[in-house]
Amino acid sequence: MPELKTFFIESNQNINLKKINGNSLKKHFNIPTNSLVAFINSENLDTLCFILESKNNQNSIKLLSKLFLLSINKVYPELFDINGFCLSLNSIPLSTHLIYKTTHKSLFIYSIVLRTNKKTKLVAHSNIIPKDFSISVLNEFKTHYDDSLN
Repeated sequence: MPELKTFFIESNQNINLKKINGNSLKKHFNIPTNSLVAFINSENLDTLCFILESKNNQNSIKLLSKLFLLSINKVYPELFDINGFCLSLNSIPLSTHLIYKTTHKSLFIYSIVLRTNKKTKLVAHSNIIPKDFSISVLNEFKTHYDDSLN
């Protein structure tokens, strides 16, 4: 697998995630394939989104998707439960996920619910701001991804 790049996009986006396909990172952010990007999406409601686009097959992208969830759980062990490919709290879903496979690329998308506390957006039921959450998770996932290649 090629080297993975990670990015946090500071500006809020308004992207219909159900219409995303191959080359979405290039199209929306001018970011190359084999990258994991995090951003706040305000399409329907505010969510923290993560998109990984790579040249992997369906099984590899599912494994990377699960590794992503485990990375979240490692950084924030008390914050979420993992049920299949979703994050939850007491069986209440707090995330959605999508996995796409095109002819040449695969991608996974995770959207985690954000809530507003006064004027600040926070991740799910926590007091963690989305940027801090994203950077911690991106770094943890990249570490596990790189470790699995060496």
